[in-house]
Amino acid sequence: MSSAKRSAYLIGVGSNLSPRYHCEQIIRAVLHRFGSCSLSSLIHTEPDGVETPNHFINFMLYLETELSVTELKQWTNGLEEQLGRDRSHPDRKNIDRPADLDTLVEMPEGELWSAGDIRENYYRAIAAELAGWLSGQTPRSPGLPTCVLNFEGGLEVGDGATTIYLDRATGHIRVVQ
Repeated sequence: MSSAKRSAYLIGVGSNLSPRYHCEQIIRAVLHRFGSCSLSSLIHTEPDGVETPNHFINFMLYLETELSVTELKQWTNGLEEQLGRDRSHPDRKNIDRPADLDTLVEMPEGELWSAGDIRENYYRAIAAELAGWLSGQTPRSPGLPTCVLNFEGGLEVGDGATTIYLDRATGHIRVVQ
């Protein structure tokens, strides 16, 4: 049972198997479960710790929810499995994956993380970009190889931080840029 206290979470997301498709599915699933979220730029990255020719698409996701960190972990693990990740594979951290969602920071609702909270090099610039967006700035991560995803109605996400909402009445996605 969820507590009434709301928390904010910073989640690192990555995919290197059909990454455009799986990143879009991850965003859709988050919107259907939580109604809204904020995203960093989506960036192409080289594999880190995984021996593969398949490059990743990575991004940061910020959301606020009543779920505890344990409940959120159960939900993200379930989403990974739904999208085809074999969480029982003994080498699961070192193989290609359709979906990888890691809760990096839990904070009180409305608070932001510090730069020291982000250990992975490939997340640092986009985490800073997202923190700037949530602080009312419109930063971009210059020089990063971004990836744009197209949603219905010509809406695009990925080339800069943004907040997106699901209009539950119409099923349409709304983007704030």
